[in-house]
Amino acid sequence: MELILVLLLSISVVYGEHHKPYVTTGPSMEPNYYQDQRITVDLVYYNDHSFYRGDVIVFQATKDKTYIKRVIALPGETVRIDGDNVYINGQLLYEPYLQSALEEEAARTKVPYNYRNMKEITVPEHTVFVLGDNRSNSLDSRDLGPVSFDTILGKVND
Repeated sequence: MELILVLLLSISVVYGEHHKPYVTTGPSMEPNYYQDQRITVDLVYYNDHSFYRGDVIVFQATKDKTYIKRVIALPGETVRIDGDNVYINGQLLYEPYLQSALEEEAARTKVPYNYRNMKEITVPEHTVFVLGDNRSNSLDSRDLGPVSFDTILGKVND
């Protein structure tokens, strides 16, 4: 019994050192993450994992602000945004995590869910291109530019 308690305590200490709780602010990740939602960020995930399109990350945007956004494009890829469509290397990006929001908005109005178009850019090495899921209400790589690996704090645990 003592061995089990020691193991559980050891696991919780290691987990606590490598994970940090955050509370989301603002609507930029709706409909998948909401204002004041508690999330846990794995601070060491990228020590031995690569970045993947679709990862949700937390990064240090400024000295005083951390943002939560979704990785859309990887180093060396091109990205372009036209209405609700995101193109990676000229191919339309399939985004199942936004499908219901896009369908609801299309039923409500003729205005695209994401009305902030962007000309094609190439993502520099050691950076990722990120967007908020609420594309029409998000401060992201369209405004801040690609996010440096050095500023990424970790991956959001789903």
